[in-house]
Amino acid sequence: MKITKALILIGVCGTAAALIFPIFSKHEPQKTVPTHNQEPVQISREQVEEFRKLDSIYCINYGRKDAPVKIIEFFSFQCPHCVRLFREDFGNIKEELIDTGKVHFEFHPVPQDLPTVQAMICFEQLEENEKCLFLEVMFEEATPSDPELMSTLMMTAMNVFKKPLDKLKDHQFLQDHHVFEAIYPFLKQEKIFAVPTVEINGRLFSKEIPTYQFIKSFIED
Repeated sequence: MKITKALILIGVCGTAAALIFPIFSKHEPQKTVPTHNQEPVQISREQVEEFRKLDSIYCINYGRKDAPVKIIEFFSFQCPHCVRLFREDFGNIKEELIDTGKVHFEFHPVPQDLPTVQAMICFEQLEENEKCLFLEVMFEEATPSDPELMSTLMMTAMNVFKKPLDKLKDHQFLQDHHVFEAIYPFLKQEKIFAVPTVEINGRLFSKEIPTYQFIKSFIED
């Protein structure tokens, strides 16, 4: 049976039932990652090259890996700008730039919030095409201000994939999960920049919003 976004959404209830737990409490305090309604951090090219990214298992890829333009968008599931950009711009980016072989596009999570951490746990279980479908459902259907609904949607998606994560809302499960072995070295880095931020062919744009028009104009130049 082919899994579609509609199929994933079938089991989602109108209201989410689970509580969202403060899973970071047993770990050391985290720095806040700004969104683009704050002043983004300035990062040099040398710092970009030294910046340690998360393992590829946590990233979502679209397009040919040998495409001449390689784009990384750093995002969070509770970043309203990230959600809006996906809904308004990614369709055009995919149709005109990715599907035509011009661009390889990678979504790289910045785990500054509970839904993004939960999503990373899901990504560990998913194949590449499943991660793409998961991402699309979350960005298109979820509400950044409603983490309970987002958790329910994630669990529904994993059930449809026949890879259930019944403890995804469980406090102790989340606190003890090994995903933090990847998260904390990433967040401890001196320079954690705003979301959404885009890296194009190794060049980081920390002030520009990565819209379709911005990406297209960069490629055409």
